[in-house]
Amino acid sequence: MLLPVFTGENSDTVHEHLFFDGDDGYWSVRAGDWKLVSNEAGELELYNLNDDIGESVDLAAQNEAKVVELNRVY
Repeated sequence: MLLPVFTGENSDTVHEHLFFDGDDGYWSVRAGDWKLVSNEAGELELYNLNDDIGESVDLAAQNEAKVVELNRVY
């Protein structure tokens, strides 16, 4: 179960990156507090989940290096 990983209760089995692929063209990769999302238009959005759990503030423009890093990881 992933809930203990997301809540920080169990870090023994945590992988460095988590990947998600949707049937609707969305994909995302999470590394630590950062989550990179590709939406249906293929645009990349970046969120800091520690500061913005609701993913309401796209930080891609302010953090281009992190976008490149996570895109390469994906």
